[in-house]
Amino acid sequence: MSICQLCLKDLELRNSHIIPEFLHKKLYNNKGHLAAINGQGNKGYKPLQQGLREYLFCECCEQHFNEYCEKPFQTQWINANPNSLPDP
Repeated sequence: MSICQLCLKDLELRNSHIIPEFLHKKLYNNKGHLAAINGQGNKGYKPLQQGLREYLFCECCEQHFNEYCEKPFQTQWINANPNSLPDP
């Protein structure tokens, strides 16, 4: 149990996406990996399969954030303007 960063309750946390999956979907290579940079020079990256994640929100807040923040953003900004994210 840890403190949810949205409701501030001591609950089991979900491994939340830092950046929504739909924003970096086009960055994956043909093996389904993308590179994450850690700032340590030419050895400062590692392949990721699901983007950056961190234990931030409880289940309820994770769903709330997805429903009222991520989905509207995707609908109004990404789906409404499919050319807003360049092809890799």
